[in-house]
Amino acid sequence: MVRAVRVVVLSCLIAGLLAGCGVTINQAEPTPTPLTKAPTAIPPTFTVSVGPVVKRLQFSARVQPKETADLYFETDGRILNVPFKDGATVKQGDVLAELDVSDIRNELEQKRVEYETAQTVLSNTVKGYTRTLTLAKLDVDQAKLRLEVATKQAGDAEIKLAQIDLDHNQRQIDAINNSIKTARAQFNQAGADNAAKQLEDVQLERARLQATYERAVTNQQVASLQVELIKADLARAALNYQTVLANIDPNLVSNVERTRIAYEGVQKRLSRSTLVAPFDGVIAEEFARVGSTVRALDPLIKLAKPGELALVGSLSSIQATSVDINAAVTCYFDNAPNTPITGTIVEFPKMLPEATNQTVNIQVGDDVKLEVSRLARCITVLGEAKNVLWLPPEAVRTFQGRRFVVLQGASGARQRMDIEVGLEADDRVEIKTGVKQGDIVVGP
Repeated sequence: MVRAVRVVVLSCLIAGLLAGCGVTINQAEPTPTPLTKAPTAIPPTFTVSVGPVVKRLQFSARVQPKETADLYFETDGRILNVPFKDGATVKQGDVLAELDVSDIRNELEQKRVEYETAQTVLSNTVKGYTRTLTLAKLDVDQAKLRLEVATKQAGDAEIKLAQIDLDHNQRQIDAINNSIKTARAQFNQAGADNAAKQLEDVQLERARLQATYERAVTNQQVASLQVELIKADLARAALNYQTVLANIDPNLVSNVERTRIAYEGVQKRLSRSTLVAPFDGVIAEEFARVGSTVRALDPLIKLAKPGELALVGSLSSIQATSVDINAAVTCYFDNAPNTPITGTIVEFPKMLPEATNQTVNIQVGDDVKLEVSRLARCITVLGEAKNVLWLPPEAVRTFQGRRFVVLQGASGARQRMDIEVGLEADDRVEIKTGVKQGDIVVGP
């Protein structure tokens, strides 16, 4: 045994020395381990069976008062505050949700200043304008009065009086001349001399009366000129009045109106940033979340009036097209998930154009006690085919609109077979043609 060990050790030493000297020792190549093939996936197979195919629609429902109101913001924004939660009782006027409106408040303050500034400018302008307009009107009125006075003064009454005096004086002169002629004809020298003295006095008076007449004519001519001058003053005053009347800047008035409309517009936007309870009630549904961004007209809160309760389901727009009035439903409430409650769909309430889901009112038996905000899982049968051939949906293949299955024969050979399907449920598909009961179908 010791010798055998020595021989092995000596052999190893010799092999090491030879390797160090560059001598190669031929050794046999190791035999590689054979690789095993990856197992081939075996496709599932299905047997064509006979039985019922029932197409069901499942949706959720909630117990809520019959009278409700969907509340939504009329402007986009980010929710800042939601004071009440689902199921809370609120009073009319309570704020139910608020948007972050810091930017709107800043804009409102800016529009308020612009509106008040425009009002102040217009007010100050109107005050100065009113004073100027009043003075211009006074100038017109005074010119009218002066014209009236001057027109009266420019009359010919004084000339007429002077003319009357002159005519009277002329008659006196003619009468005295006739007296002188008569006296001389009668050789009454004394009478003629006395009449001659009277004629001198009357002729002197005529010179005075003539001067008075000429002065009256001159005064009338001056008054007429004065009337023309006052008429010019009146025309100038009237023109100035019309100029002042039309001189106020219409842009000042329009600027006040423009800033008022802008200010009130921002006020309306601010008022639309708060959801307020329109009546006393209970929050039946609440989708508002602090910090989330909402779009205008998206329903966020359903407020319900206390009173008679109803079970209200929610369907997508596609689901709603497949459900009819008077359809039977079976509901399972969340507090009794294994107890079926039968009911009937009795109404499709009118929805807002922006609504994505359709609500349905479900009538249940009078013996069912409803609790507000209680949730339920409801199922309605959309269609049923009895004693028909069927396969699970995964056994049916589709390619470019073609429906077919792959049949497996007794020898294992496979064959594609076009089929016609009927009612399609979540777990079964009715097969009308192409297969028979017991056929084996290979899945994909």
